[in-house]
Amino acid sequence: MKTTKKLITLLLLALMTANMAVAFNFEVDGIYYKINGSEVTVTYKSRYSGDYSGDIVIPEKVTYQGVTYTVTAIGDNAFYRCSDLASIHIPKSIKRIQGNMTFYACPNLSVVEIESLESWCNIDFEISPGYNFSYSNPLSYSHSLYMNGEKLTELVIPSGATRIGTSAFCKLSSLSRLEIPSSMISIGDAAFIGCSGFDRLDIPDMESYIKIDFQGNESNPMIHARQIYLDGVEMSHELVIPDTVTSISANAFNGCQYITSVSIPPSVKTIGANAFSNCDSLKRVYIHDIADWCNIVFANSGSNPISNTIPKAWWDFQKVDVYVNGSPVTHLVIPEEVTHVGNYAFAGAPFDHVSFPSTVGSIGDGAFYYSGLEEVILSESIESLGIGVFSNCNDLKKVEINARLEVIPVSAFNYCTYLNEVTLPSTIKKIDKGAFFACMSLSTMPMPDSLQIIEENAFTHSGIEYLKTGKSLTSIDYGAFAYCDYLKRVEIDDQVTSISDGAFAGCYSLKNVIVGNGVKKIPKDFCYWCDSLTCVTLGSAVDTLETECFVDSEQLDTIICKAVVPPVMNGEENSFFHSAVFQNATLYVPRSSILAYKSSPVWEKFQNIQGMDNGIIPGDVNGDGEINIQDANSVIDIVVMGGNSGHSRAPAADVNDDGEINIADVNAIIDIIQDVNGQ
Repeated sequence: MKTTKKLITLLLLALMTANMAVAFNFEVDGIYYKINGSEVTVTYKSRYSGDYSGDIVIPEKVTYQGVTYTVTAIGDNAFYRCSDLASIHIPKSIKRIQGNMTFYACPNLSVVEIESLESWCNIDFEISPGYNFSYSNPLSYSHSLYMNGEKLTELVIPSGATRIGTSAFCKLSSLSRLEIPSSMISIGDAAFIGCSGFDRLDIPDMESYIKIDFQGNESNPMIHARQIYLDGVEMSHELVIPDTVTSISANAFNGCQYITSVSIPPSVKTIGANAFSNCDSLKRVYIHDIADWCNIVFANSGSNPISNTIPKAWWDFQKVDVYVNGSPVTHLVIPEEVTHVGNYAFAGAPFDHVSFPSTVGSIGDGAFYYSGLEEVILSESIESLGIGVFSNCNDLKKVEINARLEVIPVSAFNYCTYLNEVTLPSTIKKIDKGAFFACMSLSTMPMPDSLQIIEENAFTHSGIEYLKTGKSLTSIDYGAFAYCDYLKRVEIDDQVTSISDGAFAGCYSLKNVIVGNGVKKIPKDFCYWCDSLTCVTLGSAVDTLETECFVDSEQLDTIICKAVVPPVMNGEENSFFHSAVFQNATLYVPRSSILAYKSSPVWEKFQNIQGMDNGIIPGDVNGDGEINIQDANSVIDIVVMGGNSGHSRAPAADVNDDGEINIADVNAIIDIIQDVNGQ
């Protein structure tokens, strides 16, 4: 046993020694190095131990055992938790500062000195997890940068420099002026984050500046600059893009608070992502040609300066006026030569109306997202709409689609909260995901007979009050009508074969659901949390009920199940119906199947199981699943016709089961109604 313990101890010591050997190869003047060929990396003696304190000067070269090495990198975690580190000198030979927490927890670091601004610009600092800057950059603590003994408050990036690395000047709060050369090609993400507003930004010319590859919103120094100078002259607040420009790069003006208007020439063909996002002072956008504007490739809504109208929060309101050839526009007229309105072309536009010519065949993604449109009429020529094309149009009240559309696309009209009138064409086959999500004023929605599929959340949180599916609808997807607060009645036709989970969950006003004879499975959460539900009709093909389909419907008093074979309950016994339903509700089943239901799991718990013939319950003369005054009127109609026993609803009209249809059946219905209402 002693021998074994000794071996384990020796093994642990060997491992510890090996780990220490890996940490550094040698030490000179209190700095630890790791060899990498002819170069070395500054590292630590023992990880997380805070080896360095005071003033550290990293040399450009270091000699060990007669060999001279160039110091090219600072390793991962090298200065991690060096709480007593006061200053650090970084030579121009440093090409890499590795990792993302190299200088983390160095609260007393106040001086960072470099030898070359261009060399510093070429270092990429990895963004720290959970932060939007890099703790591998010592500036994250010092907030000041020194070169050759002088504090740099003005950064003049050398002419010929082509890049500024990721997080290169993060948190450099001492910065008062920045000059970018025309040679600049790219600026890394978060390069100027935390620079807290400097007095002046100098750029040589607008054309070279907007070609820079800004790799993140905080890579653009315009976010922080209080004044902007072009070639030494203060730039006008009214920005005019030169007519030699064909492309504006991503983030080019992102966050710029300086400009109040922008004029885009017809030469511009592409505008990168978020090029004009968060320009909070922007009030006017000048367009020279609507046809050319429709063809600009906008990477997203933030590419379009008009989109600054879009509020960033519910309390935010900003108005951006649009001028075409110098005149303000409220009613947009698309020119005849336009065949396609591009993605995000008029996102946020203040127009209240738009007229489309017969030449327009398609409208792109988000083309009118958050615009001021009050009415949309689409002509027959339009064959396709993009994702979110009219999303968040808060003033939109009427949509008339005469087009040859087959699909209402994803989020097409979502959050159009005042939309109350929609006309769909006879060609529609699919209403896609979230198409009418949160259209809370949309109380009626006729379903064209051509409609085949309603995708997930298509009408979630809408104001629909009554749903009757069309002749071709086969599929209702996940949560398609969930949380429709005003939905009272649902009639699903026999053509529907598939209903997904939670299709009508949370519809707290829903009272009556009729499922046709094409559906085999009642899905999970089908009518979950529908606490006003009183009557459910399940078609003859239903063979399975999934868990929690009606579990919260405590007021459910009538269940009509047309299936001859009792459907299988796929879940725990108490997860399908509220316990009160078993005591208070009447379960109607085929007369020949009463015994089968009384001996089947879950179904057997119902205290009142009644038989019916041909799927018709006595008294439900009009076949709506409910017994009410309309049924009494239907009996009277049959009596007036001479008590026609050939009437399609005659079995239900003989309520008292005496073989005749007469006024006694009307009285029987009235008795049923009074019983239900507790009179």
